[in-house]
Amino acid sequence: MESRLRSLAGFVEALKEALSFKFNVNRFDHRLKLQKLVYIYKALGGNLLDYEFNLYLRGPYSPELADDYYHLSNSGMIGEVGGQQKEIFLQDKIFRALVNIARDKDGTWLEIAATLLELKKVAESLAKLGITKEDFEMELVNLTYKRKPFASKNYIKTVLEELKKYGAI
Repeated sequence: MESRLRSLAGFVEALKEALSFKFNVNRFDHRLKLQKLVYIYKALGGNLLDYEFNLYLRGPYSPELADDYYHLSNSGMIGEVGGQQKEIFLQDKIFRALVNIARDKDGTWLEIAATLLELKKVAESLAKLGITKEDFEMELVNLTYKRKPFASKNYIKTVLEELKKYGAI
């Protein structure tokens, strides 16, 4: 667990430097954003963080991650331990890809993106049945819309197109 906490602290410190995201555990929007950033990092192939996610109301969520960021924040360890690990993330090509994707994105965008990436697994199983790329993407948008009806299908398509541009989907 100590190693996982150190890695998370480094990730948070690297986000602070790369995206000017100063994580505050007392703010729901910050907790949501951190959950989605960790998920997207892992979905891109990042292996420096070890968390399992399940799909919940607000997209992919990890209870272990929540426990860890509360622990780190309450103990004041993020800045203390994170600085040692920060450089590892800043040099990681997948972390840099995450930064390019997430720059200037709000929590809603990240929630939709993380949900698209998670539901991609479901849509891929349908693709094995022989659907076209266009049908695959339409199904992915529809699956996401069913979970996120507050977002228009056009907005979801826009997020999907941006994820495709970065090679995430």
